[in-house]
Amino acid sequence: MGSLTLAPLDRPDEALRAPAVTVERALPPLFLRDGAADLGGFGKPMCGTSLLALSGYPDAGESDAELRDRRDREAYLKIRGRLAARRAQQMIASARGDATASATVRIEDLQAALRTMQARPVHPVLEHGRPVARRVAHLKQDLLMQLGQFRGDGKAPRLGDGEEDTFERVSILFDLLAAEPRLQTHLDTLVVPLQLPILRVALSDTNFLLQRRHPARRFLGVLVEYACGWFEENESEAAIAGQLAQLVARAVQQFHDDPALFDVLLAEFVGGSAGGERKALLAERRHVEAAAGREKLDLARREAGTAIATRLAGGAPTPLVRALLLEAWVPVLALTLLREGRESPACVSSLAVADRLIGAFGRATTAARIDATEEEFLRRTLSGGLARVGYFAGDIQLILERVFSDDPGSHDDDGPASLVLPLKSPFAVSGGDGDDTAGAGDADPPAGPSTAARISTLTAMVRALPVGSWLEVVDDERGRIARRKLAWASEATGRALLVNLRGAKVADTTIRQLARAMAAGHARVLPAEFDTRVDRAIGEALSR
Repeated sequence: MGSLTLAPLDRPDEALRAPAVTVERALPPLFLRDGAADLGGFGKPMCGTSLLALSGYPDAGESDAELRDRRDREAYLKIRGRLAARRAQQMIASARGDATASATVRIEDLQAALRTMQARPVHPVLEHGRPVARRVAHLKQDLLMQLGQFRGDGKAPRLGDGEEDTFERVSILFDLLAAEPRLQTHLDTLVVPLQLPILRVALSDTNFLLQRRHPARRFLGVLVEYACGWFEENESEAAIAGQLAQLVARAVQQFHDDPALFDVLLAEFVGGSAGGERKALLAERRHVEAAAGREKLDLARREAGTAIATRLAGGAPTPLVRALLLEAWVPVLALTLLREGRESPACVSSLAVADRLIGAFGRATTAARIDATEEEFLRRTLSGGLARVGYFAGDIQLILERVFSDDPGSHDDDGPASLVLPLKSPFAVSGGDGDDTAGAGDADPPAGPSTAARISTLTAMVRALPVGSWLEVVDDERGRIARRKLAWASEATGRALLVNLRGAKVADTTIRQLARAMAAGHARVLPAEFDTRVDRAIGEALSR
């Protein structure tokens, strides 16, 4: 069973108040490499919000894209050589010496026929009685049928060797894209309509298959990467999906022979997303400020709880005083530490009140009795502090009357706990020792020494990641992958905040939990430059 400890939120505008929840799910270990965590992204993690960079195309600077392009070119030349040798053997075996059997189609006629097909609507085809999306193989059949209708010599049209190779590579490319789980929703609107324009580009320019920054390839790469990696399953993405569908429709309608059109369309999409990027940054900033503020309060609670617990351990206060200090005065002291500091007069005064109450109302106290002047000071300080953390005036008065009552039994806890204090402060911390939700579920499951050491090493590596790094996480049992931004991480508590591309908070977790997910193959750091799904599909097409 896989275990990824996250606190998923139904509403992204929730403050950091959801405790970490351990969700046991059988997640596939998609990010293991030879049985170990994928560490490729730690050297140069992807950061920022640029749409091109997030889609695998850094905006500036040298990269290893040229090296990978050379590798693809070598693979392409090898596959062309193997295919040429195979065709030669087939021709010899089938005695294709009869020159009248077929005729090679000129590239000009091929492009003209494809242009005509591009102007027609794309309809599904029937396979085994069921409608399925039209594939490149179907387009090839339609093309050869159309070319045969215009020939008057009786010869069957045949593609040239280079065109045959290109058809096969592009067919493999789109078949692999059609198999992407997260593209299924957008297959008919984003992928299938582009088959003909992309096929025409590849037939006229082999650089589409060999250069990652080719305009049409980059357009297709950003489109597919955005649809697979950044779309969320909610209604807010409907507008973006519609915008992408419009860009695809324009590519189909307006592409003739110039691939520069794809650069124009991509620039429009990137430019239109700039406003969304600004909104995302503002939303992310609000969540980060809320997380940082909550952590400061938690640290102050922890310090206040420790200070009060130390004092209670050195005395023997009555049940009422103990309950008052733990449930009500710890939040007061925490708020004072947070707003005014450890050395402030208000903090010193709050600690002095705690010391005096413990000394004056101990079981076996030898401290001097509280006189009228001191009682007035204590009442005023207690009243002001309790009011600051949300107690109502009537409840404060009831507490003070019980604390300073002449009846010795008023300090005994003879009834239910709810009668000790009439109202618990909204800032109160159970147990009085600080809110430690950051560590909930943070303990490693039973494992061998090597696993524990690996998780510890990964924890240190995750802690060193720059804020703003992007992660890929396995999102469900079906192997869907989601991308999450490490928007904030705390050195003090180990807490971490993950947001999506829209800046919406999606998980409240910890650095240790992220390290465990990476060790299990359920998460990885996304490298600054990576092979997109289109790059990987083309690479596989060139190697077959």
